[in-house]
Amino acid sequence: MKRILIAAFAILAMIPSVAAQAADKGSVLRIGTSEDLDSLSPFIALERASTELFLLGYDSLFSFDEKLEPKASLGESWKVSEDGLSWTVKLRKGVKWSDGQPFTSKDVKFTYDAVGPSGIGLYGDFLKGISSVEAPDDFTVIVKTDRPKANFLQNPTPILPEHIWKAHEKELQTWEDPALIGTGPFRLKEWKKGQYFSLVANRDYFGGAPKMGAVVFSIFANRETLAQAIVNGEVDVALNLYPDQQKQLDKAGTVKSYAFSGNGFTQLALNSSNAPKSKGDPALRDKRVRQAVDYAIDRKSIIDIAFNGAGKAASTLIPPMNALWHYEPKPDELRAFAPDKAAALLDAAGYAKKGTDGIRLRPDGKPLTIRLFARSDNSREVKAAQMIQGYLKEVGVGLKLTTVDDGSLGDSISSSDYDMFIWGWGGDVDPTTLLAVLTTAQIGGSNETAFSDPAYDKLVDDQRSTLDDKKRHELVFEAQKLAYDASPFVILTYDWDIQAVRTDKVKGLAPVSGGPILYANTNVNYLRAAPVSGASGMGAGAVVALAVAAVLVALAVILLARRRKRGGKISWDKK
Repeated sequence: MKRILIAAFAILAMIPSVAAQAADKGSVLRIGTSEDLDSLSPFIALERASTELFLLGYDSLFSFDEKLEPKASLGESWKVSEDGLSWTVKLRKGVKWSDGQPFTSKDVKFTYDAVGPSGIGLYGDFLKGISSVEAPDDFTVIVKTDRPKANFLQNPTPILPEHIWKAHEKELQTWEDPALIGTGPFRLKEWKKGQYFSLVANRDYFGGAPKMGAVVFSIFANRETLAQAIVNGEVDVALNLYPDQQKQLDKAGTVKSYAFSGNGFTQLALNSSNAPKSKGDPALRDKRVRQAVDYAIDRKSIIDIAFNGAGKAASTLIPPMNALWHYEPKPDELRAFAPDKAAALLDAAGYAKKGTDGIRLRPDGKPLTIRLFARSDNSREVKAAQMIQGYLKEVGVGLKLTTVDDGSLGDSISSSDYDMFIWGWGGDVDPTTLLAVLTTAQIGGSNETAFSDPAYDKLVDDQRSTLDDKKRHELVFEAQKLAYDASPFVILTYDWDIQAVRTDKVKGLAPVSGGPILYANTNVNYLRAAPVSGASGMGAGAVVALAVAAVLVALAVILLARRRKRGGKISWDKK
């Protein structure tokens, strides 16, 4: 307990610096979330909390408006050659990095040259197909591509300062810029892992200064506490709430909740690796076994019981929220809950014999028992895993369920020492992000299942360069069909999300394209957010209260530390 009290007072000692910064800059947008950053580097980060930070601290050549249509950002204007292979982008003048250095075309060239060829991180796939980047003058960039690039304007890759990152070219997979030198509307002030991360407004932002002087993201240990925090006025915006909490929110007259289907999913990932070093169960290399697992699972019951109705039964990679690109399997393609079909597939795959306990036997006589990892800090996923364990037992497949912290799960995935796990992914406006997750090129990166199919790779690659909308849709649909048939993912649910706003504290926030307020692939709401005239608790004192709340959360985590560690991975979106 003495160590805990020392840790608490150490955290409290940090509060004045954050509070003073907020007081100097005016009002504070207080955001409560269950998701923490995983990295300050665009080359390393996988979590959507980090990608949200990049939207605030950096800019890309193009960004999205409130309708998720491309608009100018660091790229002020652009034109494409008749053959679609050369893009000339005129850059915005007068932009400075947060350390005062001028932004130029050299920064764009450095970023694209570093991110594209490396292929690492969440942004590498957006630059695939770029053959060269030229910077003929300080405010012109010419990007040449091998083939026409259909998603050139939908590219969210943050532009990085060459004068900061150049010295670290050989350590892109390990180095982080602690100051997060960027051109964006906010500047990183502080990150205390597991507690909060804070930013202050860039008053000289070329897109117009934010109306809020600072933003503080406070990390809550659980969503029940978070829901109570916004009802009590401790935060102005609450993210990642569960739909079954909406009634509680609606009872508070000053809270407006927004329910929406997110651009992401929760999936059961199956190790499909054929690599000699893979430690995954060999049975899962057989598509028939993976499909059997799919047939054996009752998604509706999992959503109703484990997720309290928070989701929609899922199938293919692109969620229905992105209606333009979502492929819905036809009735004869859909693998709805059917234990008899699961059993037939397992028989056909060579696992017809059973032991006295009812578990199927492998050809060598050993039981067909598969490992499943679930994240210990996500009670709903743990419950889903327990239900899956029961469903598979019904069709004769044993399941060894282990709950682990996010860090341990990440290590197991990296070393291919797992059979199945539950986690999630989230997508971008363009479908390429989620499609690319299962490409061969992403094995060792985002392709955690190690699934590989040249036909799938070609479909994903071809859709990138297809400018005809109808033809591109056909390719995107075919890719989803192929991935669904191969079943390296059993996608359990398209996530349903709730965000809430204290309307008596902050104004100017509105759903983006019928979906979320924040974490919406655009920073427009951070720029539009403004304090309600006369609202209390928006200044330095509010930050102190938030920091105290962070201490309480930290204490809870410390008290649990003997039993488990905590991580921040939720999806790519990841989600």
